[in-house]
Amino acid sequence: MTTKIDAKIASITSQLKDFLGEKKAVVGVSGGVDSAVTLGLCCKAVGAENVIGVLLPCQRETEDDAYAIMKHFKPNQYTVSILESFNHIFLEFLNKGIELNQIAEANIPSRLRMIILYAFANQFNGMVIGTSNKDEIEIGYFTKYGDGGVDVEPIGDLYKSEVYAIAKKLGISDTILTKPPSAGLWAGQTDEKELGFTYDELEDVLEGKVTEGRIYEKVAALRNATQHKRRMPPVFKCDG
Repeated sequence: MTTKIDAKIASITSQLKDFLGEKKAVVGVSGGVDSAVTLGLCCKAVGAENVIGVLLPCQRETEDDAYAIMKHFKPNQYTVSILESFNHIFLEFLNKGIELNQIAEANIPSRLRMIILYAFANQFNGMVIGTSNKDEIEIGYFTKYGDGGVDVEPIGDLYKSEVYAIAKKLGISDTILTKPPSAGLWAGQTDEKELGFTYDELEDVLEGKVTEGRIYEKVAALRNATQHKRRMPPVFKCDG
């Protein structure tokens, strides 16, 4: 019997195969469930030999989970440390008397990763595959021109709960499924702690189950404040 999750897997893999054509899939692998599912769907769609998994460690990350995901799906695997580049940029600001705030500092690694993923895509005739889910896209919980700088978002219409369901179907380990979701922005950072609500609470709002209250107002404010992330930059029309 085909379940809704099976149907979603079939739909995404079919669309990925059509979208990629003769190109490789380039996926940044963080060790989290979203990148694991994205990598797995790409391998299922076009074969692991046509997928490039890239681990881009910085100073605040553990790499074991990412390597375990790579071992499970067996794509072409590369590791490129961004620590030295990050430190160089950070020190350049300090040398100019600028102490970056937490968000400004945390967004640098995300944008460095985007640069490297596109270098792989250019080198190997590939496309950069995004790993953001519907929850994150709806509230702008991604870095503009960082992890938001991609060619396609295959899991962008999946709620986080659906991502977990697909992860189980793909045989992703409980180690990945049970750890708190984190963008790795700083030591001890978790998505839900930073946002101030759980993914379940967020989905209740996005699905229209909750239409008032503190969480609803907070989600509405985030959606409004991050509209620019979901749109192309405005183009000014010139008179005359």
